[in-house]
Amino acid sequence: MAMLLRAAGTEGDIPLLAHSLLAPLEASLVMYQIRTMHMPIERIADAWEDLVRRVTACPAGH
Repeated sequence: MAMLLRAAGTEGDIPLLAHSLLAPLEASLVMYQIRTMHMPIERIADAWEDLVRRVTACPAGH
C-alpha cells in the first residue's frame, strides 16, 4: 500500500496512511459491518473507494 501511495504522489505520513487505508478492510470489522450493522457490501466497498480517492487526490493547485 505504501508503495502505491508513493507512486500516486500522495503527500503526508505514508506509513500511517497505508495502515489507515488497510484498517477498514480487516475481516472482523467487515463482518461486523455486514452482520451486526446490516451494511451492504456495496456500501462498504463504495465508502472505502471514496476514502482512497480522497487520500490520493491531488491537492488544489497541483
